[in-house]
Amino acid sequence: MDRRAIVFDCDGVLIDSEGLAWRAWREVLATYGYTPSDGEIQYLLGRSADEIQAHFSSKVMISDEAEMKAALDTSMMSLFEENLVRFEDAASLAFASKARGLPMAVASSSDHQRLVQSLRIVGLLELFDVIVGGDDVQRGKPSPDVFLEAARQLGVDAGNCLAVEDSVVGVESAVAAGMFVVAVARASTSRDELGSAQLVVDALFPELLDHEFMTSAPPILPNPSHA
Repeated sequence: MDRRAIVFDCDGVLIDSEGLAWRAWREVLATYGYTPSDGEIQYLLGRSADEIQAHFSSKVMISDEAEMKAALDTSMMSLFEENLVRFEDAASLAFASKARGLPMAVASSSDHQRLVQSLRIVGLLELFDVIVGGDDVQRGKPSPDVFLEAARQLGVDAGNCLAVEDSVVGVESAVAAGMFVVAVARASTSRDELGSAQLVVDALFPELLDHEFMTSAPPILPNPSHA
């Protein structure tokens, strides 16, 4: 348990998916005569699919939520298959982490299966030891559950993990999990909004692995059996 690991958010960090995902949401919601505002979208960034659907269910009458989700999944994956790309700065960090033998996970609000499909499309799936989606835990971001579960599956203490995030709720989640948080300021979020992270950057780069947090020896935690 006394080693370092790295845990990536997916949408907006590893893959340039958020614009495509919201395009799919807009297409589906248009069939109900509803157009989400920019403020709504900003508020919902980083939240789980269930939370987003619950939000819109409070705005429009949805007679069959399973049917709506199926339509959304079909639209979204069609857009992803044709248009999804990875962020090369994040990919370079992930490849460098793999080369150093660091345990790596993805901890995202997206559903597990969509994460697998998305990472496959952009050629990053095989890099990760663990993938945890919003449907794998009880509470979505900003609760820490998804990051804590990723650390548990990696076999690494959460406090020994570097988390990479891009959204306000994601940073809150990783901070609550006790991780060292690097926030990348993509187009959707400003540096000031990400200020609760330990480090805010405009782009990711392999040299982050030489940060003092990653190179210093993790603390030796007391063994409860000897307390």
